[in-house]
Amino acid sequence: MSKCDLEIFFDRRDRTYRPGDLVRGTVSVEVNKDVHCDGLVLETYWQTHGRGNTATGSKPSMVLFRGDWAAGTRHEYPFQFTAPDGPPTYHGHYLNIDHYVHVRAQIPWALDPKCKEDYLLLPGSRPYGNLPQSDKPRNLTALAGTLGVPLGVLILIVGLLFFPCGLLLVPVALIAIFLGLRKKLAEKKLGRVELQCKAPTVSPGGAVPLRLRFTPRKRCRLNGITAKLTAVERCVSGSGTNRTTHVHRLYQKTMALVDECQLAAKEPVEAEVAVPIPETAAYSFSAPDNELRWELEVRIDIPLWPDWVDKRTLIVRPVAEAVVVETPV
Repeated sequence: MSKCDLEIFFDRRDRTYRPGDLVRGTVSVEVNKDVHCDGLVLETYWQTHGRGNTATGSKPSMVLFRGDWAAGTRHEYPFQFTAPDGPPTYHGHYLNIDHYVHVRAQIPWALDPKCKEDYLLLPGSRPYGNLPQSDKPRNLTALAGTLGVPLGVLILIVGLLFFPCGLLLVPVALIAIFLGLRKKLAEKKLGRVELQCKAPTVSPGGAVPLRLRFTPRKRCRLNGITAKLTAVERCVSGSGTNRTTHVHRLYQKTMALVDECQLAAKEPVEAEVAVPIPETAAYSFSAPDNELRWELEVRIDIPLWPDWVDKRTLIVRPVAEAVVVETPV
Protein backbone atom coordinates (compact mmCIF):
# COMPACT_ATOMS: atom_id res chain seq x y z
CA MET A 1 0.00 0.00 0.00
CA SER A 2 1.35 3.43 -0.93
CA LYS A 3 2.00 6.04 1.75
CA CYS A 4 -0.62 8.34 0.17
CA ASP A 5 -3.31 8.23 -2.51
CA LEU A 6 -3.85 11.05 -5.02
CA GLU A 7 -6.98 12.18 -6.87
CA ILE A 8 -7.57 15.05 -9.32
CA PHE A 9 -10.87 16.94 -9.52
CA PHE A 10 -11.75 19.60 -12.12
CA ASP A 11 -13.97 22.63 -11.59
CA ARG A 12 -16.10 21.63 -14.59
CA ARG A 13 -17.93 18.33 -14.63
CA ASP A 14 -17.50 17.89 -18.39
CA ARG A 15 -13.77 18.80 -18.19
CA THR A 16 -14.19 20.84 -21.38
CA TYR A 17 -12.18 24.01 -22.04
CA ARG A 18 -11.21 26.35 -24.85
CA PRO A 19 -7.75 27.85 -25.43
CA GLY A 20 -7.18 30.71 -22.97
CA ASP A 21 -9.71 29.39 -20.43
CA LEU A 22 -8.58 29.00 -16.84
CA VAL A 23 -8.50 25.32 -15.94
CA ARG A 24 -9.12 25.04 -12.22
CA GLY A 25 -9.26 22.06 -9.92
CA THR A 26 -8.10 20.38 -6.76
CA VAL A 27 -5.59 17.65 -5.96
CA SER A 28 -6.76 15.51 -3.05
CA VAL A 29 -4.18 13.64 -0.96
CA GLU A 30 -5.23 10.87 1.45
CA VAL A 31 -2.31 9.94 3.73
CA ASN A 32 -1.91 6.34 4.92
CA LYS A 33 1.42 6.67 6.78
CA ASP A 34 3.47 9.52 8.21
CA VAL A 35 5.50 10.75 5.28
CA HIS A 36 7.66 13.62 4.11
CA CYS A 37 6.94 15.01 0.61
CA ASP A 38 9.79 16.69 -1.26
CA GLY A 39 7.27 18.13 -3.69
CA LEU A 40 3.70 17.61 -4.87
CA VAL A 41 4.35 18.37 -8.55
CA LEU A 42 1.61 19.01 -11.10
CA GLU A 43 2.33 18.88 -14.87
CA THR A 44 0.14 19.64 -17.87
CA TYR A 45 0.78 18.36 -21.40
CA TRP A 46 -0.67 16.82 -24.55
CA GLN A 47 0.14 13.28 -25.61
CA THR A 48 -0.64 11.04 -28.56
CA HIS A 49 -1.85 7.46 -28.30
CA GLY A 50 -3.07 4.90 -30.79
CA ARG A 51 -1.07 2.91 -33.35
CA GLY A 52 2.01 5.16 -33.41
CA ASN A 53 4.83 5.60 -30.92
CA THR A 54 3.83 8.01 -28.17
CA ALA A 55 4.66 11.68 -28.71
CA THR A 56 4.39 14.18 -25.85
CA GLY A 57 4.30 17.97 -25.77
CA SER A 58 6.14 20.28 -23.39
CA LYS A 59 5.38 19.81 -19.68
CA PRO A 60 4.97 23.05 -17.73
CA SER A 61 4.88 22.23 -14.03
CA MET A 62 4.09 23.73 -10.65
CA VAL A 63 4.78 22.63 -7.07
CA LEU A 64 1.61 22.55 -4.97
CA PHE A 65 3.15 21.51 -1.63
CA ARG A 66 6.36 20.60 0.20
CA GLY A 67 6.44 19.29 3.76
CA ASP A 68 5.17 16.55 6.09
CA TRP A 69 1.87 14.65 6.09
CA ALA A 70 0.50 12.79 9.11
CA ALA A 71 -1.12 9.36 8.80
CA GLY A 72 -4.92 9.38 8.59
CA THR A 73 -5.15 12.96 7.29
CA ARG A 74 -6.62 14.25 4.05
CA HIS A 75 -5.44 17.39 2.25
CA GLU A 76 -6.66 19.36 -0.75
CA TYR A 77 -4.49 21.61 -2.91
CA PRO A 78 -6.05 23.91 -5.52
CA PHE A 79 -4.45 24.44 -8.92
CA GLN A 80 -5.12 26.54 -11.96
CA PHE A 81 -3.47 27.06 -15.34
CA THR A 82 -4.35 28.57 -18.70
CA ALA A 83 -5.59 26.09 -21.29
CA PRO A 84 -3.04 25.88 -24.15
CA ASP A 85 -3.69 27.15 -27.67
CA GLY A 86 -3.54 23.65 -29.13
CA PRO A 87 -3.50 21.12 -30.56
CA PRO A 88 -7.20 20.43 -30.02
CA THR A 89 -8.27 17.09 -28.58
CA TYR A 90 -8.64 14.61 -31.42
CA HIS A 91 -9.84 10.99 -31.54
CA GLY A 92 -9.30 9.43 -34.94
CA HIS A 93 -8.64 6.01 -36.47
CA TYR A 94 -4.92 5.46 -35.76
CA LEU A 95 -4.17 8.81 -34.11
CA ASN A 96 -5.52 10.24 -30.86
CA ILE A 97 -4.45 13.47 -29.12
CA ASP A 98 -5.41 14.08 -25.50
CA HIS A 99 -4.54 16.69 -22.88
CA TYR A 100 -3.62 15.64 -19.36
CA VAL A 101 -3.10 16.88 -15.84
CA HIS A 102 -0.52 14.71 -14.07
CA VAL A 103 0.38 14.95 -10.40
CA ARG A 104 3.21 13.19 -8.56
CA ALA A 105 4.17 13.16 -4.89
CA GLN A 106 7.95 12.96 -4.54
CA ILE A 107 8.51 10.65 -1.57
CA PRO A 108 12.12 9.94 -0.51
CA TRP A 109 13.17 6.26 -0.67
CA ALA A 110 9.81 5.12 -2.02
CA LEU A 111 7.88 4.85 -5.25
CA ASP A 112 6.26 8.18 -6.04
CA PRO A 113 2.43 8.04 -5.94
CA LYS A 114 0.99 9.37 -9.21
CA CYS A 115 -2.35 10.30 -10.71
CA LYS A 116 -3.27 11.38 -14.25
CA GLU A 117 -6.58 12.70 -15.63
CA ASP A 118 -7.48 13.94 -19.09
CA TYR A 119 -9.52 16.97 -20.10
CA LEU A 120 -11.06 18.04 -23.41
CA LEU A 121 -9.51 20.98 -25.29
CA LEU A 122 -11.85 22.43 -27.91
CA PRO A 123 -10.63 24.23 -31.07
CA GLY A 124 -9.88 27.92 -30.64
CA SER A 125 -8.93 30.91 -32.75
CA ARG A 126 -5.34 31.19 -31.51
CA PRO A 127 -2.46 29.85 -33.64
CA TYR A 128 -0.45 26.93 -32.27
CA GLY A 129 2.46 24.70 -33.24
CA ASN A 130 2.76 21.01 -34.14
CA LEU A 131 1.85 21.59 -37.78
CA PRO A 132 3.44 19.95 -40.85
CA GLN A 133 6.43 22.09 -41.87
CA SER A 134 5.15 25.66 -41.46
CA ASP A 135 2.24 27.90 -42.44
CA LYS A 136 3.62 27.90 -45.98
CA PRO A 137 2.71 24.88 -48.13
CA ARG A 138 5.47 22.42 -48.84
CA ASN A 139 5.93 21.81 -52.56
CA LEU A 140 6.55 18.07 -52.52
CA THR A 141 6.86 17.71 -56.28
CA ALA A 142 9.51 20.40 -56.59
CA LEU A 143 11.56 18.58 -53.98
CA ALA A 144 11.23 15.30 -55.88
CA GLY A 145 12.20 17.02 -59.13
CA THR A 146 15.30 18.57 -57.59
CA LEU A 147 16.60 15.45 -55.86
CA GLY A 148 15.14 12.66 -57.98
CA VAL A 149 17.65 12.55 -60.87
CA PRO A 150 20.93 12.96 -58.91
CA LEU A 151 19.70 10.59 -56.21
CA GLY A 152 18.61 8.05 -58.81
CA VAL A 153 21.95 8.23 -60.63
CA LEU A 154 23.82 7.80 -57.33
CA ILE A 155 21.75 4.74 -56.40
CA LEU A 156 22.26 3.29 -59.88
CA ILE A 157 26.06 3.72 -59.66
CA VAL A 158 26.15 2.09 -56.22
CA GLY A 159 24.01 -0.77 -57.50
CA LEU A 160 26.31 -1.43 -60.47
CA LEU A 161 29.44 -1.22 -58.29
CA PHE A 162 28.13 -3.96 -56.04
CA PHE A 163 27.03 -6.25 -58.87
CA PRO A 164 25.20 -8.65 -58.70
CA CYS A 165 23.68 -7.93 -55.26
CA GLY A 166 23.43 -4.25 -56.16
CA LEU A 167 20.98 -5.06 -58.95
CA LEU A 168 18.26 -4.90 -56.32
CA LEU A 169 18.84 -1.12 -56.21
CA VAL A 170 18.37 -0.63 -59.96
CA PRO A 171 14.51 -0.47 -59.87
CA VAL A 172 14.72 2.08 -57.03
CA ALA A 173 17.15 4.17 -59.06
CA LEU A 174 14.95 4.07 -62.17
CA ILE A 175 11.88 5.14 -60.17
CA ALA A 176 13.81 8.07 -58.62
CA ILE A 177 15.05 9.18 -62.05
CA PHE A 178 11.54 8.93 -63.51
CA LEU A 179 10.05 11.04 -60.68
CA GLY A 180 12.77 13.62 -61.19
CA LEU A 181 12.21 13.87 -64.94
CA ARG A 182 8.43 13.39 -65.07
CA LYS A 183 7.48 17.05 -64.90
CA LYS A 184 10.15 18.08 -67.42
CA LEU A 185 9.02 15.39 -69.85
CA ALA A 186 5.41 16.52 -69.52
CA GLU A 187 6.42 20.12 -70.23
CA LYS A 188 8.05 19.01 -73.50
CA LYS A 189 4.48 18.82 -74.78
CA LEU A 190 2.66 21.24 -72.49
CA GLY A 191 5.20 24.04 -72.30
CA ARG A 192 5.94 25.65 -68.95
CA VAL A 193 3.04 25.12 -66.56
CA GLU A 194 2.31 27.84 -64.02
CA LEU A 195 0.25 26.86 -61.01
CA GLN A 196 -0.83 29.62 -58.65
CA CYS A 197 -1.98 28.18 -55.35
CA LYS A 198 -3.32 30.82 -53.02
CA ALA A 199 -2.74 28.49 -50.11
CA PRO A 200 -3.58 30.20 -46.85
CA THR A 201 -3.81 28.65 -43.46
CA VAL A 202 -7.28 27.42 -44.23
CA SER A 203 -10.07 26.42 -41.88
CA PRO A 204 -12.78 23.78 -42.35
CA GLY A 205 -15.52 25.09 -44.60
CA GLY A 206 -13.06 27.35 -46.44
CA ALA A 207 -11.56 26.88 -49.91
CA VAL A 208 -8.16 26.95 -51.64
CA PRO A 209 -8.20 28.87 -54.95
CA LEU A 210 -6.13 27.35 -57.78
CA ARG A 211 -5.19 28.86 -61.13
CA LEU A 212 -3.41 26.84 -63.82
CA ARG A 213 -1.93 28.28 -67.04
CA PHE A 214 0.19 26.87 -69.86
CA THR A 215 0.64 27.12 -73.61
CA PRO A 216 1.14 23.75 -75.38
CA ARG A 217 4.27 23.54 -77.54
CA LYS A 218 2.63 21.01 -79.79
CA ARG A 219 -0.77 19.54 -80.53
CA CYS A 220 -1.67 16.93 -77.90
CA ARG A 221 -4.58 15.19 -76.24
CA LEU A 222 -5.46 15.30 -72.54
CA ASN A 223 -7.44 12.82 -70.49
CA GLY A 224 -8.18 15.76 -68.21
CA ILE A 225 -6.85 18.03 -65.48
CA THR A 226 -7.80 17.25 -61.89
CA ALA A 227 -7.25 18.55 -58.36
CA LYS A 228 -7.32 15.90 -55.62
CA LEU A 229 -7.61 16.79 -51.94
CA THR A 230 -6.54 14.07 -49.48
CA ALA A 231 -6.27 13.83 -45.69
CA VAL A 232 -4.39 10.97 -44.06
CA GLU A 233 -3.36 9.85 -40.61
CA ARG A 234 0.20 8.48 -40.70
CA CYS A 235 1.55 6.82 -37.55
CA VAL A 236 4.79 4.89 -37.04
CA SER A 237 5.21 2.19 -34.41
CA GLY A 238 8.34 0.37 -33.31
CA SER A 239 11.94 1.26 -34.12
CA GLY A 240 14.81 0.09 -36.29
CA THR A 241 13.95 -2.92 -38.45
CA ASN A 242 10.66 -3.26 -36.55
CA ARG A 243 9.33 0.13 -37.62
CA THR A 244 5.84 -0.14 -39.12
CA THR A 245 3.93 2.70 -40.77
CA HIS A 246 0.15 2.75 -40.37
CA VAL A 247 -1.77 4.92 -42.84
CA HIS A 248 -5.48 5.68 -42.79
CA ARG A 249 -7.15 7.86 -45.39
CA LEU A 250 -9.66 10.17 -43.73
CA TYR A 251 -10.81 12.07 -46.79
CA GLN A 252 -10.32 12.13 -50.55
CA LYS A 253 -12.11 14.09 -53.24
CA THR A 254 -11.13 14.76 -56.84
CA MET A 255 -12.38 17.77 -58.81
CA ALA A 256 -12.16 18.16 -62.57
CA LEU A 257 -10.60 21.41 -63.81
CA VAL A 258 -10.62 20.39 -67.49
CA ASP A 259 -12.37 17.39 -69.07
CA GLU A 260 -10.91 15.19 -71.81
CA CYS A 261 -9.96 17.37 -74.75
CA GLN A 262 -7.64 18.01 -77.71
CA LEU A 263 -5.18 20.87 -77.29
CA ALA A 264 -3.94 22.96 -80.17
CA ALA A 265 -0.32 24.07 -80.35
CA LYS A 266 0.43 27.65 -79.20
CA GLU A 267 -3.12 28.21 -77.86
CA PRO A 268 -3.06 29.18 -74.13
CA VAL A 269 -4.95 27.00 -71.67
CA GLU A 270 -6.22 28.42 -68.39
CA ALA A 271 -8.25 26.79 -65.63
CA GLU A 272 -9.43 28.02 -62.23
CA VAL A 273 -11.12 26.28 -59.33
CA ALA A 274 -11.69 26.77 -55.62
CA VAL A 275 -11.04 23.50 -53.80
CA PRO A 276 -13.42 23.29 -50.80
CA ILE A 277 -12.21 22.10 -47.41
CA PRO A 278 -14.87 19.95 -45.71
CA GLU A 279 -16.26 20.65 -42.27
CA THR A 280 -14.06 18.47 -40.09
CA ALA A 281 -12.35 18.16 -36.71
CA ALA A 282 -9.32 16.53 -38.38
CA TYR A 283 -6.90 19.45 -38.19
CA SER A 284 -3.32 19.33 -39.47
CA PHE A 285 -0.94 17.88 -36.90
CA SER A 286 2.70 16.82 -36.88
CA ALA A 287 4.75 15.22 -34.09
CA PRO A 288 7.42 12.53 -34.07
CA ASP A 289 5.92 9.32 -35.55
CA ASN A 290 2.41 10.85 -35.59
CA GLU A 291 0.94 13.01 -38.34
CA LEU A 292 -2.34 14.18 -39.78
CA ARG A 293 -1.61 15.66 -43.20
CA TRP A 294 -3.74 17.38 -45.83
CA GLU A 295 -2.35 17.28 -49.38
CA LEU A 296 -3.50 18.82 -52.64
CA GLU A 297 -2.43 17.16 -55.89
CA VAL A 298 -2.92 18.79 -59.31
CA ARG A 299 -2.51 16.39 -62.25
CA ILE A 300 -2.48 16.95 -66.00
CA ASP A 301 -3.19 13.51 -67.45
CA ILE A 302 -1.49 12.98 -70.82
CA PRO A 303 -2.24 9.69 -72.62
CA LEU A 304 0.83 7.47 -73.21
CA TRP A 305 3.12 10.13 -71.72
CA PRO A 306 4.30 11.07 -68.19
CA ASP A 307 1.70 13.15 -66.38
CA TRP A 308 2.43 16.62 -65.03
CA VAL A 309 1.93 16.36 -61.25
CA ASP A 310 2.25 18.91 -58.45
CA LYS A 311 1.69 18.08 -54.76
CA ARG A 312 1.40 20.53 -51.90
CA THR A 313 0.83 20.24 -48.18
CA LEU A 314 -2.04 22.36 -46.87
CA ILE A 315 -2.39 23.55 -43.30
CA VAL A 316 -5.94 23.00 -42.02
CA ARG A 317 -6.44 24.52 -38.58
CA PRO A 318 -9.37 25.92 -36.61
CA VAL A 319 -8.72 29.56 -37.43
CA ALA A 320 -10.15 31.94 -40.00
CA GLU A 321 -7.02 34.14 -40.07
CA ALA A 322 -5.18 33.63 -43.35
CA VAL A 323 -1.77 34.64 -44.57
CA VAL A 324 -1.97 34.29 -48.35
CA VAL A 325 1.18 33.15 -50.12
CA GLU A 326 1.21 32.84 -53.91
CA THR A 327 3.65 30.13 -54.96
CA PRO A 328 4.02 29.89 -58.74
CA VAL A 329 5.72 26.73 -59.97
